[in-house]
Amino acid sequence: MKKTLLKTATVMLVALIFSACSTLKKNPNSISRGNISGNWGVSAVTLDGLLPQAVQSVFNTAPYKCFENSNWKLTNSGSGSFMINNTQSGCQVGFTQNIYWSFANGTSGPEFNFKMLFDKDKPKNVEDGYRLLITSMTANTMTLKSPVQYGGKTGYVVYNFVKQ
Repeated sequence: MKKTLLKTATVMLVALIFSACSTLKKNPNSISRGNISGNWGVSAVTLDGLLPQAVQSVFNTAPYKCFENSNWKLTNSGSGSFMINNTQSGCQVGFTQNIYWSFANGTSGPEFNFKMLFDKDKPKNVEDGYRLLITSMTANTMTLKSPVQYGGKTGYVVYNFVKQ
């Protein structure tokens, strides 16, 4: 009886170990740093749960609409830049900003994080940055949402990217 119970317990333990390991396999559809790397264009910037007057500037750079048609270059090493190309009034066409970006799986899901780099800044010396939620991602599209607190509620600036 003890031998049968011991064999059963051993088989169950081995099955548990194999099932636990199988959940650790990489999901081929998951988001990774390599999926984000590349050249991206912002096709649209919209507001979700916010009034236009609630967002004066994004990334302490320009009005949110100025980021439509912007180009983002993101290398796999983490260096990158964005350039504003919107000819709408109030947008500084050709403005380019160097950034250092990273990818993380945060508590709210996958996140795109970046820091602005000025002059000869090193990313490790820059404390402030921006955290955007990755709400959808395909081979050619990516949607990022930046949370904004307004009137005691959270709304979002939504950026729709298309791979170039």
